[in-house]
Amino acid sequence: MPGKGLTARRMRRLRLVLSTTSVIAVTVLVGAGFAGTELATASSARPGAMRTLHGAPTAHSARNPYIVRQRMVRAPALSAGGAPQSATYLGAEPAASTLELDVVLAPSNASQLAQFVSSVSSPASPLYHHYLAEPQFVAQFGPPSWAVEETESWLRSDGLTVSAQSPFVISAVGTAGAASRAFGTQFGRYKTVTGVSGVLASGPPLLPADLAGGEVSGVVGLDTLDAPQDFSARPVSGGARAPLAKVAAAKVPAAAAHAAPGTAGSPGVAGVPAPSVSPPAACSAATTAAGSAGDYTPDELATSYELNDLEQVGQDGAGVTVALPEINASSSTDISTYKSCFGLSNSVTVDDVDGGPAPGSVGNGEADLDIEMTATLAPDASIVAYESPATNQGLIDSMTDIVTADTAKVISMSLGECEADAQGGSPPSFATSMHEILVEAASQGQSVMVATGDQGSEACFTYSSSSGSGVASGTELDPSYPASDPLVTAVGGTVLNGGTELAWNDCNGAGSISCA
Repeated sequence: MPGKGLTARRMRRLRLVLSTTSVIAVTVLVGAGFAGTELATASSARPGAMRTLHGAPTAHSARNPYIVRQRMVRAPALSAGGAPQSATYLGAEPAASTLELDVVLAPSNASQLAQFVSSVSSPASPLYHHYLAEPQFVAQFGPPSWAVEETESWLRSDGLTVSAQSPFVISAVGTAGAASRAFGTQFGRYKTVTGVSGVLASGPPLLPADLAGGEVSGVVGLDTLDAPQDFSARPVSGGARAPLAKVAAAKVPAAAAHAAPGTAGSPGVAGVPAPSVSPPAACSAATTAAGSAGDYTPDELATSYELNDLEQVGQDGAGVTVALPEINASSSTDISTYKSCFGLSNSVTVDDVDGGPAPGSVGNGEADLDIEMTATLAPDASIVAYESPATNQGLIDSMTDIVTADTAKVISMSLGECEADAQGGSPPSFATSMHEILVEAASQGQSVMVATGDQGSEACFTYSSSSGSGVASGTELDPSYPASDPLVTAVGGTVLNGGTELAWNDCNGAGSISCA
């Protein structure tokens, strides 16, 4: 029983157990109001090791009863890493400023979970497509209740406000001073060459010893300089508007060619009803504007890629909910205008996560674009946009909400960041935490599509305003994450120039198809 296990662990803390095979390093930490004694690193912590803070109470432990009864250890694997190259240090983060962090707990039965994900995705397995509902997933693979309780107690003991996004993600909000005490590290503010300002922890965090044996997968929020970027569409100049030719991009299965549209047994899902909506068609205002700019309307592109053929056999999104993680705000007015122009009637709702995106981000247009294109391609689907601040924590919280709700079976994400930055630790806190969420999505039958971005293998190049618009610098070739995660479908793009289809390449912002 969880209660007995927790009692046993607490009783073990009363016994002083020293191992002749363990090396105990003592480091005194003083800074940002923290003064405590660290007796080990996470790599040397082990089940059954000493759980009692050894020695006289320090100034910090006297204020914090939790530290008296729980030994803290350093977790180098959860380090935020170093500051980006050429970043400017602006000084210590004011103790009264507000920080938000997520402590992500590891699932139980990790080896069994990995086997299940493989089996449920393999056509040859008897478990193929036998997905779990969210409560079933938590019951089989959720973290132990004692780990959740201990994490919440630890964070609250230093004055942080704690809430459980799910059994896996524990969110903590409070002052930088409280976060420094809880994690045993100072926070500095930096500014990158691209003008991004954020905080960075000075070293790896401290964890309660009971949680240092792999119970914590990541601490997201120790570094806010690395953040997801939206893949805002940039115009590509292909010259004069040329007639579009069909490309073999979306072929209807052979069985569908002989099936009457809308009959039971239409391809994809058994019993799909006849299309309840007509394929979208642009209004005259959109057609005129596109023609003047040398562009194409979405319905023209859909025809070129033969997407209308799919809709005619019932693949129009009926009964499907699509979730869109966003870091920009959408405009209900813009979306209503677009839907009216194209004759769309999709249900569109917005879920603000962590207070929602920054004011003014609606002008970016990325969230509008994602919603509108999803509605165009799946005119009978319901769409839920999860809009959060443009932070790794915001994206983690949006994805956590999506898999916890388990109502959207399709998740489409036009976000990402340099893979090397996402994997800044060893193992990486953000990438490891996101991967755990993707494991849950795969177990529950939620398909995740992620855009590969505009830079291809140059996702880690630096785009500096001082070096000129669209000019990149760098030598390290890395893709964008989470598009590079093995549990997502990475989605690239193509450019249509008349009858020619080329791979999408933004050419580092040059806005030309010449290098595609």
